[in-house]
Amino acid sequence: MNKLHLTTTASGKTDQMNPLPFLEGSAAVLGLLSFLFNALFCLLVMLMIRTSKVKQLPVWLVIVNFILLLAQIYWFIFDKSK
Repeated sequence: MNKLHLTTTASGKTDQMNPLPFLEGSAAVLGLLSFLFNALFCLLVMLMIRTSKVKQLPVWLVIVNFILLLAQIYWFIFDKSK
């Protein structure tokens, strides 16, 4: 038992990773859908403000989402360095 604890090398290959294509695909789909969800949120907030049915919604959340929407528009539409 002592010999087992004294060994410091791990068995097996540690320089390779198993590919997980379903996770890569899910991340890509969620990344693209985030633009739509954020745009929908900003649109709904603007409609709520226009109809004066504003409920308890933190102002910082609306500001951060609008800034992120602008960044997403730039990233998906205007950034041609892909």
